[in-house]
Amino acid sequence: MSRILLMDQMHEETLRHALTASGHAIAGETASAHDLPGQAAALHPDAVIVNTASPDHVVLEQLNWLQQHHPCPVVVFSGDGSDEKIHDVVRVGVTSYVVNGFSAWRLNAILNTAIARFNETRELRLELAAMRRQLTAPERLRDKCAHQLLHTLAAERERIHDVGEQSFVTGTIIGFMLGMVSIGVWNFAPL
Repeated sequence: MSRILLMDQMHEETLRHALTASGHAIAGETASAHDLPGQAAALHPDAVIVNTASPDHVVLEQLNWLQQHHPCPVVVFSGDGSDEKIHDVVRVGVTSYVVNGFSAWRLNAILNTAIARFNETRELRLELAAMRRQLTAPERLRDKCAHQLLHTLAAERERIHDVGEQSFVTGTIIGFMLGMVSIGVWNFAPL
């Protein structure tokens, strides 16, 4: 099934047994959060399981690093159900946060759900990134700039046409008046 990197600060043998009984392989194991990045880089696990009383700032920092450099599903079993802790683990990319420990009979469902959720979220993030690239692609920006330039030129042409029309009318009137003066029909009286 899945290759798991296990960080078990609670040292629960039943968690290891439940994983192997469910057909998962424990690819690596540590009790320290500081070891997570190195092991994740070396092992490329399918998922990470953290079993801790409460994920402290070191655990959160390492999980955040993990999601930035080697994204994978992360399941955290914890005894801390505070709103603040839940917010913290979601912020660093934990896929599933289970409060009050684990149950061997629920482990497989929790892990499979975390993997499915991670994959779905990854697909959405990839689609979002592709859309952002497409919207900011140089050719798209060139098209947008060209459209804005054409719009500006059209507006300027319209303004010039309006000014030109006014100039034509003014010129026609002045020309008519000068013609009238030249043939003596119209005299300008000095003021």
